[in-house]
Amino acid sequence: MNNPLSNIELRDKDGILYKLSLLKEESFSLILLNSVSSLRDISHLDLLAKHFEELKSNKTSPIVIVSQPESHLGKFLKKNKYSFPILSDPSSRISKILDCHIKKLKTSQRATIIFEEKYKERDRFIFMSTPQKHLDFLLNN
Repeated sequence: MNNPLSNIELRDKDGILYKLSLLKEESFSLILLNSVSSLRDISHLDLLAKHFEELKSNKTSPIVIVSQPESHLGKFLKKNKYSFPILSDPSSRISKILDCHIKKLKTSQRATIIFEEKYKERDRFIFMSTPQKHLDFLLNN
């Protein structure tokens, strides 16, 4: 049986298709953010960038999913470069699949979810807390 994540295809700032099916044999972490416009989410991205090599060696390489269209990402990422993928999911499909969606607000909760091979969820931290707490979660798992 296929994991619902394996069927997801998202685009980056340039409209390039990113297939989550290619991650089937890897460990990775999904970071769900609402935007690249808020100071808190920008702070989150900057912290991930600062600790990217450490996260990569921990086998928790981040893939950031933002609930905004590619055009929003493109404007922000022209000025700000990151070593990890930042993908657009304006319909919040992933947050709905992973049960991180707040229906009343029509947005996804800030979430950090670590996966092992074959999309097996190892652990998750879903809380609208500080970016540092999400980073600490990644570094300690």
